[in-house]
Amino acid sequence: MAYPIFLALGGALALFLLVVVSDYIDGWRRRRALGHIPIVDEGSNLSPALRWRSCPFDAEAAFSHAYNVHSKQGRPFAARVQDGRYAIALPPSALKEARAIGHEQLSFLDALSLFADLYLYMDVTSRVQIETVHAVNREASLTQFYQLLAVESTKHLAPVFDPPKGHDSTELAVLESVTAASSAIATSLLLGPGCPADLLVEVTAGAIIYNVSMLQLRLLRAQSPRPVKPLVWYFSRTARRLRLVLAGLKARLIPEIKQRLAIAMSADNNLDSSSFSLLNALILTTLAKQAHPTTPAEHHRVADLLCQQSLLYHFELARPTGTIVTHMLYQAMRSPEQADMLHAEVKAALKHCEDAGDTIHRHLLQHTPKLESFTREIFRMYDVSVFAGFRLTLTPQGITLTSLSPPLHLPQGTMIMTPSRAAHYDAAHYANPDTFDPLRFYDTATNTCAPRITTTSPAFLAFSHGKGSCPGRFMATAITRMLFARLLMAYRFEFVGGNTGETLVMDGAAAFPDPRVRMRVWVREGKGEA
Repeated sequence: MAYPIFLALGGALALFLLVVVSDYIDGWRRRRALGHIPIVDEGSNLSPALRWRSCPFDAEAAFSHAYNVHSKQGRPFAARVQDGRYAIALPPSALKEARAIGHEQLSFLDALSLFADLYLYMDVTSRVQIETVHAVNREASLTQFYQLLAVESTKHLAPVFDPPKGHDSTELAVLESVTAASSAIATSLLLGPGCPADLLVEVTAGAIIYNVSMLQLRLLRAQSPRPVKPLVWYFSRTARRLRLVLAGLKARLIPEIKQRLAIAMSADNNLDSSSFSLLNALILTTLAKQAHPTTPAEHHRVADLLCQQSLLYHFELARPTGTIVTHMLYQAMRSPEQADMLHAEVKAALKHCEDAGDTIHRHLLQHTPKLESFTREIFRMYDVSVFAGFRLTLTPQGITLTSLSPPLHLPQGTMIMTPSRAAHYDAAHYANPDTFDPLRFYDTATNTCAPRITTTSPAFLAFSHGKGSCPGRFMATAITRMLFARLLMAYRFEFVGGNTGETLVMDGAAAFPDPRVRMRVWVREGKGEA
């Protein structure tokens, strides 16, 4: 009777050893492929799940040291990104050459698809998404955007932050509550003001779960041994939940998208252009770039792809902005005097808008330069990623960067990036870089933020720099400032439990606020006015 048991145990042990050996060989090959390039990581060939004797690894300190030792000396180094693969961090001396290379050879979207594991369930590699954002960055569209943002940033606060009836305050998880509000705003900006209320509510609820599931699945796969990664996608509870939520979102969104597609393709094209909708802009850009679908199958394929792209927009508008606003609240609670300064500025700006007849405050951000400086400083110190400028080499013959000595050849499939967090903390770029200065970028002589929050440079890489700068930075920075301003005017906050949010949670090349931090929230008297 014992023989079958021993046989089963022996088979399980053999399978485990096969997984360990395969994972070790894969890790060894990946490290060996980097050649002479220094590697900054835990020093193991094994995936995190198999490192039973791993030493503590301070990723942020290690990357900062590598920046000083390698990047500032004109040398590249390599580090693991979110999905566990290696990317080469180029030194500043190579950035100009790399940024001059077209997206057909070095692609951000293809890099995103890989390191975030999006290729498993989404097609995000179409340039239409970027071209759409460029299109809405025009003055007429941005005017509509600011108008809708001003309305939506007020509408979605009370359901999240107001205390229950009969209570004068409530206790909330900061990151979770802020992300709930930013997600509702993102849905409204995506679908536009004419969308049915029930659809807005359902899409927001589904997208919140979907966005969290995306991060959880990528983290789970990054921890898993190489041979097990495909099994995680097919059999894990996290992946099943993601597929289920995605199917539900598609079931609600695709009919709406098909309806808008039909309107856009009609002879008179009555697709609403009087108000902002990122989905409408995406549809119009898509139809301008390709032949119109003529069969039901083609119509469904286009609608399905538009749905996937819309969900990526939602993630980018909701999660990073929610992360930044969370850090803004942390800083406001750590330094009440800074919060009071910003409250006074926003209050004066609101009065200026009201006196000018701008009752919805769409021009609010034009009159808050201190808030703009404060927000730029938050991006400098607490950006969501330790690296920026991710690109994937697409050309079969690879690319050679001659600005480095010796020249660096990037084979097809090589991922590159730029150290951003370390550059933001470089004393050669900023005085007292470890100290948060809310007025670092505020010019008292002109009462402006200089440089502006959307201005990139080699010393400010929150949105990359140069030819490949993030086109969504105009919307993202507006959402963060408007949401924070509305929160500042409507509520008072203080930390609960002694955790002041100063410790970041590192995840590969990403850095997130601690989700365990909680706050107590009170409604201000004369909400929105005091």
